[in-house]
Amino acid sequence: MKIEFKQPKYIFPIILLPFMLLLNYGMQSFADSEEVSDGQGTEDLQESVGDVSDQIQKQRH
Repeated sequence: MKIEFKQPKYIFPIILLPFMLLLNYGMQSFADSEEVSDGQGTEDLQESVGDVSDQIQKQRH
């Protein structure tokens, strides 16, 4: 069985693959440069959970 590489079903992926990889690399490098490095996104997050009353604790156990 011999593969004929001149058929379009084999030529198109070989031609498009390098462009797709370059596009992916460009998009990843662009997305990495937009990250917030000064920590402004964590100011609105609540880091601790409030105290739970004894009545609620007794209901769950």
